[in-house]
Amino acid sequence: MRLLIIFEVAATAVLLVCAAGNASPQSTATNNGSTSNSALQAEKNEVRDFPLTTAKLSQYEAAGKAYRALMTKDPKLARQLDAEITRAGVKTISGAVKIMESHPPIVSAIGGCGLNVHDYVVMTYTLMDASGAVAAKKKGSKDDFSAAVLPSNMAFVEKHYEKVTKVLGSISGSSKDKDDDDD
Repeated sequence: MRLLIIFEVAATAVLLVCAAGNASPQSTATNNGSTSNSALQAEKNEVRDFPLTTAKLSQYEAAGKAYRALMTKDPKLARQLDAEITRAGVKTISGAVKIMESHPPIVSAIGGCGLNVHDYVVMTYTLMDASGAVAAKKKGSKDDFSAAVLPSNMAFVEKHYEKVTKVLGSISGSSKDKDDDDD
């Protein structure tokens, strides 16, 4: 469950960093001091450049539900994952992927929905960055987010804002209508 908490905290950080107009909000979520600046920049670029589509959003939503169901069904795995993430101090995409991929049930749950673990983690950050930027814009920000978020991803999230926020909320466990598939 720690990974879900990391995503919730990162989502909050995205809003704050975007509102402040800094460079990629993902940089705050990834720098744990143990990864080179070039590796961190590569991860930021990967997050920025990940193209969002309705098909990928549907896969992501299904993968999130499968992941959440697995964690609920197997609390021992959830505790183990939490302990591993805490112990490792995971704050990078590669770190999260490495730990998640070391658990075949997680790989299977996410993979069964058409995404691999890496794309699931990258898409989480891409959605958080884009939705954070869109939320800041909706609150009147005049900042330019193009260094952190592709204009096409901003447009995608603006068009599908309700769905994206619902999906991110359900992934973190905070959505009131997690199982509502009316979109």
